[in-house]
Amino acid sequence: MSGVGGRASLPVCDMSGFVAAYQEMTSRNTKSDMSCRRNNSEPLKRFTEAKLRIGDIYNELEMYVTDLSLFYNEILNDSGNIPDQQMHEVTRFKESIKTIRDMFMRDTMKVVFFGRTSNGKSSVINAMLHAKVLPQGMGHTTCCFLQVVGSPDDQKFVLNEDSSERMDIEQLQRLGHAMSDNNVSLSAMGQDSLLRVFYPKSASRLLQNDVVIVDSPGVDLSPEFDSWIDKHCMDADVFVLVCNAESTLTQAEKSFFHRVSSKLSRPNIFILNNRWDASAAEVENMQQIREQHMTRFKQFLVSELKVCSEAEAANRIFFISAREILDLRLKERGVIRHAYQVEGHQYRAMEFCNFETQFEQLISKSAISTKFEAHTRRAREIVGEMRHNLDIVQSSTLKRKAELQVNYTAKEAEFKNCLDKWKEFERFAVIESQRLRNEVHLKVSADFYEEIQKLESIIDRFDSKFVDEPVSIEDYKKNLADFVDKVVTEDLEARCTRGLMQRIWNLENAMYSAFYITSCSR
Repeated sequence: MSGVGGRASLPVCDMSGFVAAYQEMTSRNTKSDMSCRRNNSEPLKRFTEAKLRIGDIYNELEMYVTDLSLFYNEILNDSGNIPDQQMHEVTRFKESIKTIRDMFMRDTMKVVFFGRTSNGKSSVINAMLHAKVLPQGMGHTTCCFLQVVGSPDDQKFVLNEDSSERMDIEQLQRLGHAMSDNNVSLSAMGQDSLLRVFYPKSASRLLQNDVVIVDSPGVDLSPEFDSWIDKHCMDADVFVLVCNAESTLTQAEKSFFHRVSSKLSRPNIFILNNRWDASAAEVENMQQIREQHMTRFKQFLVSELKVCSEAEAANRIFFISAREILDLRLKERGVIRHAYQVEGHQYRAMEFCNFETQFEQLISKSAISTKFEAHTRRAREIVGEMRHNLDIVQSSTLKRKAELQVNYTAKEAEFKNCLDKWKEFERFAVIESQRLRNEVHLKVSADFYEEIQKLESIIDRFDSKFVDEPVSIEDYKKNLADFVDKVVTEDLEARCTRGLMQRIWNLENAMYSAFYITSCSR
């Protein structure tokens, strides 16, 4: 490409079709689309692969958090001691992971096209999509932001930003056209309003790989750039400024990107000098005009905006014809029979191919960095917080274990002491009981002997009348026996009560005192 603007080298892709085009400059039927594009979607797929990898990381992280939660609950069920703050923190981890996962699954690579009215922004987007998705052409002016996204069900439809009602994509010509006589409702929408255009993913490599494309109203239609940027550009990975090759950069275009640069750190900006096919009419001045444009564009990107280096700027500025490349791609698809082409179209097709290659590489790299870096950092933070959480629980558990160990040792010593005291008390009780038993035996025997000795006097106290008859004698004997038994029993009880009860009370007091002292000594 050094002969077409001094670019250092061709993109690393399958350029066989364009090599043939170089050799056969007179051929008008050279196919340029699939031969100029890479045979794989590696740069774009890196974003999808990164999203899947991040998803795997968060799924694994969620599994660990779930295990931690179950572990803590098991400890609590076993009457363990987990600080409330750490339990709440685990719940917060689970909620945070779910929120982040839902967020990055919606992440996309976003490119926003800007430029003056009728510079061909919609045509460039259509060329990249290989289809006439957005309204374009003479007399068409985009009146609001149009966001092209891959349809989840491969259907074509349009949604207003404030509605979920699907509208037929055929209405897009009216809905997105500022000058449409039939469009009576868009005046209330405002230029910063958004129409979402859903297009089948299967029809476009870009849409298949989560690229979202945003078309904008002309920057010359309104000076209210801040609301545009805040609403539609803060999450953009790449900006494409579409210029008109027949004019130079306007103050409106410069002002817009100065505002973008002030709100975003080093935004990624491409400049497409569209309608470069007009240079075919001025072959003798084409190189000079191109160099003038390159100088101004580089100065704008490098010196004014300071968004890239001189070397990087060489791969940010392209001279293309969106009309030619769109017609060529539509012809290859069989949509049209004749493609618009003028002399030098092969070079411009190669330039567009080079733009797409650089665009895919940059948007993938930027999106991975800006959108997934924060998620990766948050995953590291969660892992660090989980580790800190576990350290606190472990420290608390070890402290509790030490306390329980000390308490166990003290209780074990206390139990051993109690056991020794009890054995001592038991020996005392056995000895005293045996002694008391012996004393009772001796006392009862002695008292009983004395009572027997008094048996005659006891019988004398029996005053029942004696009748000398067999029946009466039997009754007399029975009554006498009962009387003697009663008197002896009462006398024995009285004697034992006086002598032994005091001894028993003394023994009880001694045993109680021994037990009480043992208990107090613990």
